[in-house]
Amino acid sequence: MRLIPILLALSLLATPAHAQAGWWVQDNPHQGYTFAVPPGFDGAGESGNLSRFFFNRAQLSAWSAAASRFETEAEAQLASDLADGWGIASRSTTATWASWSATKPGRVMHQHMIALCSGTGYAALRIEYAQVQRPEIDPLIAPLLASLQPMC
Repeated sequence: MRLIPILLALSLLATPAHAQAGWWVQDNPHQGYTFAVPPGFDGAGESGNLSRFFFNRAQLSAWSAAASRFETEAEAQLASDLADGWGIASRSTTATWASWSATKPGRVMHQHMIALCSGTGYAALRIEYAQVQRPEIDPLIAPLLASLQPMC
């Protein structure tokens, strides 16, 4: 009997982000990517290839762009964050995705980028929020970033 609660807990952990309670899917077929939006984030509309969502002092942005080399673009965006005063706390990159987390006084940021199926572009997801929001937003980060997927 103890096995049933354990299996139930494991099945909930395996549930995709967009299937979790309150999450909804934002598909961008013209841009070639999709991601899940956590509960409580309201859309501010789209402008070209940029979508923005807000939750109190948190801002979630998603966009895509052309890039001749994915790794070059990821390095350029990371360098831009460093130049803007973000202190990089963690970083991981491969040939097809890049992620980093950073902090500034009172702020936290996570960015995740993926190469698109076309091979000539990328999609990015970035969330910035106040340090005081960490207890409510930090648990959303892993499923949020993992939800960014190319639409092939």
